[in-house]
Amino acid sequence: MHKRLLLKYRLNIIVIVSVTAISVLFPYFCTIFNFKKSAIRIYRPQSYGKYVVISNNGENTKIDIEEFIPLVLYSIMPQDYSDEQLKAMAVIIRTYIVYRLNEKNKESGQQDGTVDSIKNENLGLPFTTYGELEKKWGKKYEVKYNHTMKLLEETNREVIYFEGEPIFPYYHELSAGMTNNGEFAYLKSVESKWDMESEDYMRVMYFTVDNVAEKLTAIMDGDIPLESLAEGICPEYVENSEYVAKVKVGEKEIGIDEWQQLFELPSQAFTVEPFADGFKFVSKGVGNGKGMSLYGAGKMAEEGKNYKEILSYYYTGVDIHD
Repeated sequence: MHKRLLLKYRLNIIVIVSVTAISVLFPYFCTIFNFKKSAIRIYRPQSYGKYVVISNNGENTKIDIEEFIPLVLYSIMPQDYSDEQLKAMAVIIRTYIVYRLNEKNKESGQQDGTVDSIKNENLGLPFTTYGELEKKWGKKYEVKYNHTMKLLEETNREVIYFEGEPIFPYYHELSAGMTNNGEFAYLKSVESKWDMESEDYMRVMYFTVDNVAEKLTAIMDGDIPLESLAEGICPEYVENSEYVAKVKVGEKEIGIDEWQQLFELPSQAFTVEPFADGFKFVSKGVGNGKGMSLYGAGKMAEEGKNYKEILSYYYTGVDIHD
């Protein structure tokens, strides 16, 4: 009996202490909860005031550039990238759209920039939709969407300029260790040594003489004499570069874009060597090598560089501002 009374007494003490603790700490927990809840900032980047027109089933929808950027961003960068890579790419997308709008203004004679919209079919940009992103991200959609708006707000309305004009912002997946010289003064070759660490840096492809002749027949008049191929395929390189400018087969010159597409080469930096009964192509990097390397940008971000430092490194002599 005594033990039961003692146990009951102890239980009462525990209950009283617990109730007292809860009553004291409850307002504190409520305050902390409300603070955390109120501390979540909703990011809303300023609209650009110029638009991309999307056509769907005969209906046109105008969407502000700032709202359109994420749809392109997550279409061309579906996997996880660092914030600085995403911000750099957001600025590149915005710059490209503004560049094309400026071109459209010049073509129409509206030098004051009154043309405020452009059809996406004229931009040629891949894009997803917010509905598709919601399906992809699921329960994380609101958090990811808000984080994307934060990145846009941090780069809000910023465009890459060279001598006062928006640039044509080439970019590529992976360089050959050096980027490629381009047709504009801001596209100068720079070292991108990080790219050589990638598992996708080098690819070797083999083609028989018959393979090559069959492919070339599609773009050259008449049959391809095998003796011309036997004499070799002669790439002509960009000066002081591993990137090919054009390829000569006999007397025929083929532009690099056409050649890369024809042979499905990952990069425009490659060598050609005779091998067995055909040729060996050794390709370095992914893309045309011009402008920003996405892989290199990621490595620079890991080293603590921000998106403006990354862009200023890959595009020579540019200014980045709204």
